[in-house]
Amino acid sequence: VAISGETVVIGAPFEDSNATGVNGDQTNNLAQSSGASYIFSLSSPTITAASGISRMIGIKASNSIIAMVSDPKVPAGSLMVTLTSANSIAGVRISNIVNTNGTITADIAAATTAPVGVVTFILQVSNGSATATATLTVTVNNAPPSAPGDPPIFAGLPNHQKPASLLLFNIYTSSGSGTQSETSFSLTNTSPFTPTIVHLFFVDGTTCTTADQIVTLTQNQTTSFLASDIDPGVTGYLIAVAIEADGCPTISNHLIGTGTVRFESGHHAMLSAIGVARITTALPLCEVNLFTAKMVFNGVSYDALPRSLAIATLPSLASGNSSMLVINRIGGDLTTGAARLGPLAGLLFDDSEVARSFTIPAGACQLRGLLGNNFPRTVPRYTTVIPAGRTGWMKFWAVEDEAISGVMINEAVSGLSGGYNLQTLTTTSSATLTIPVIPN
Repeated sequence: VAISGETVVIGAPFEDSNATGVNGDQTNNLAQSSGASYIFSLSSPTITAASGISRMIGIKASNSIIAMVSDPKVPAGSLMVTLTSANSIAGVRISNIVNTNGTITADIAAATTAPVGVVTFILQVSNGSATATATLTVTVNNAPPSAPGDPPIFAGLPNHQKPASLLLFNIYTSSGSGTQSETSFSLTNTSPFTPTIVHLFFVDGTTCTTADQIVTLTQNQTTSFLASDIDPGVTGYLIAVAIEADGCPTISNHLIGTGTVRFESGHHAMLSAIGVARITTALPLCEVNLFTAKMVFNGVSYDALPRSLAIATLPSLASGNSSMLVINRIGGDLTTGAARLGPLAGLLFDDSEVARSFTIPAGACQLRGLLGNNFPRTVPRYTTVIPAGRTGWMKFWAVEDEAISGVMINEAVSGLSGGYNLQTLTTTSSATLTIPVIPN
């Protein structure tokens, strides 16, 4: 045995291999007692950071090779690589560090808060007894000029006229066969530069349970599907959330969509999805190891959601109209079930500005009903307030501080049929929605 610094040499005079040179065949026994020497070293592993990595401000995360690692004793794929330091105020995020036989990859994104220039990170590799470090640099560039159909991030009320990072389809339905009631969805990524991963949550309006699916849209891609193919026999609402590859909600205000719905009763409408924009320029907080992410609709992180809604015009039932009102509660934890509606209060107006009040008791996460003398119950009754040939309007609100959304669909015997999303009158800043984090 000979020792020098961190190196040990051990002689084995009775080794029987006839191999020569370094790393010979130790299973060879063709030269009896020919001898061999074994060298053991405590030297550190090696890590070489990649160069030329750059990201554009505000563009979704993408995957890159960030380093190569090796070690004389430990297989390269077993080496542990960690990010030991980062400039947290620079707005550059490195996640999902993966070692594939010594090739280290990671997802990298630059938030809109990231400064143009070079951001430096320190990588560390360990073989269990020794470590080595390397400096990784990421160059942050300005995003390309906006192209037609490439909207900026903007705040405001949720509405069906803007692309957004979350879409709300207020109503869908289908019979088991899809021949009697059906809903056709369309979902489009308007970004000309980046793909978008979308987590779809189908909420059963009666049980408030959810079923989910993940789809990926390339830049400028659209897709369509039927409710009977995805969630047959269910009536409820659909929430579509833009996510990163790790499953965390992300900024991608490029999603638009429509839902064309038909009920067995004949009520039908083409309804644009409500767009809820991601506002903050910081990357969303999401702990992948916790398997959930909470989205906050406070007008800072995402658009604030409605607390009170209005139906702009109510046709008379006596003139051959049948009006279906749908109200959804938006919130809760979609890993266990959507939140249920609390009590509602409202006012029914005739066309002479006279108001009659009403209340609606708490219920499931979706309320569906035909407007009439029993819904909502007013004094005098609905058909007296809005007689034949007259119109009215309605507003209502959540008694408790919660987010609601809805649609009105009218089926007319001789007049105009169709539907529209209800208008927002006031908002709440306390609404939240928790979703499961499922890497794609």
